[in-house]
Amino acid sequence: MKSVLRKIIPNFFLKEPLYKVNNNDLHAAIKQLKKLPTATAVERAMDILSEKYECQRIVGAFMLWKLYESDPNKLWERKGHTHCTQLNYLLRLMLVRSGHLKDSDIKFGYSLVFYISPHQYLLVTINDKEVALDPWNYDLGASVGKYAVGFGMREWEVYS
Repeated sequence: MKSVLRKIIPNFFLKEPLYKVNNNDLHAAIKQLKKLPTATAVERAMDILSEKYECQRIVGAFMLWKLYESDPNKLWERKGHTHCTQLNYLLRLMLVRSGHLKDSDIKFGYSLVFYISPHQYLLVTINDKEVALDPWNYDLGASVGKYAVGFGMREWEVYS
């Protein structure tokens, strides 16, 4: 069943392994995050991804073949539109490899953009609080704690 889920949409239902980082620029970004406090590192990682990639709501539906790349080194070389699952993978990789989070502190959240298009964001536990991170929607105005849903955004409610 796991292999079927991975072939449908890689890194959507199940976490892909965090592959080795060989790309010097990606390695430098991770090294930069190591020097920062966790909250600042999370925002900086979101900024880095937002500056590097374009996130267009409609375009992704016409670029489905790009969903199947899961090598972080190749993803880092990509320019232009990148899907939510790949941005989440890169964010997860950056935060875990920088030592700010454990992979067990990160899980997937799901919503529907335009009420029909499946969307994934991350739910991370920082200082015993769960926070939504949506790097795909960050470029479109979401801040830490908000994620894309419907025709806009929603604030993640922290449950304890």
